[in-house]
Amino acid sequence: EQLKTIQYLGAVLGTIGGFVIWQPLLSLSVLAVIGGTIYLTDRALFQ
Repeated sequence: EQLKTIQYLGAVLGTIGGFVIWQPLLSLSVLAVIGGTIYLTDRALFQ
């Protein structure tokens, strides 16, 4: 069970890393928007 979790995590991180290498500006912009959305949602929910 833990091995599958580690494999899935590696696949997700590898995919994100591949996009960052392939299209750095676009992928970092998308990651920044996703991170900002998560942060703002967290602040709104726990205020």
